[in-house]
Amino acid sequence: MDGVSVSEEFADRFRGALSAVCSLVVVRNQTVSTNDDARELAQADAPHLSVVVAREQTAGRGRLARAWVSEPGEGLTISWVLRPTLPLESWPLIPLIAGVAVARAVRAETGVQVVLKWPNDVLVENRKLGGILAEAALPDFVVVGLGLNLAQAEFPEDLRQTATSLTMQGVNDVDGASLAAAISRHLESALVSPGRALDDYRALCTTVGRRVRVDRAGVEPIEGRAVEVNGKGALVVQTDVETVAVTAGDVTHVRDSLAAGEPDW
Repeated sequence: MDGVSVSEEFADRFRGALSAVCSLVVVRNQTVSTNDDARELAQADAPHLSVVVAREQTAGRGRLARAWVSEPGEGLTISWVLRPTLPLESWPLIPLIAGVAVARAVRAETGVQVVLKWPNDVLVENRKLGGILAEAALPDFVVVGLGLNLAQAEFPEDLRQTATSLTMQGVNDVDGASLAAAISRHLESALVSPGRALDDYRALCTTVGRRVRVDRAGVEPIEGRAVEVNGKGALVVQTDVETVAVTAGDVTHVRDSLAAGEPDW
């Protein structure tokens, strides 16, 4: 690449794209976890909308401590430091707001019609394109991490029925740096207008209207129909005996509410 190493080219592209949007940009060729790096920045007083992006993440994680794995350069691995001006009682909306920012940016930049699964999975045609992990340190900051599949041509056998990438959706030569900048702009905008973002989330959320099973830590799982996402960002589930507002849990779309051949999530 004209004497420029892949890591230098990667760093230059992302710094160039993100510096116009974000307060502080840290680019790493390899890291353990961009969320951990962003948290360290936040604890050192990094400003709102600071960002860490890595070409390779060796121990990334999703919700519920699940691993998030991608080969170097195949995915967008990025975390933002947010210092929201929202009242603390509205901070649970931030993962949903981040999902809206990702969906808006992906749709605008690539034309791929992504949707969202509560609380923060990014889907295309019932396959997972990406996931968001938000970790708060009240009342100081929130770290929002995103893993988004960009250039994978295939996945390991255990993921072939449930995962996808932008390349597999027909988007060639994905510009991860431009997409990261677009997501950052939409994230900043959505945080300023959380009510509109929540309305957008409801329109994009494929969980509402489905029969779901929700596994929650320390309590019995529930099963019923997801009827809405309320003003606090909770998923409201109508079971046979009660209505439950779920604020955290692992949601599975139950097969009998899906079209034949759709995978469970």
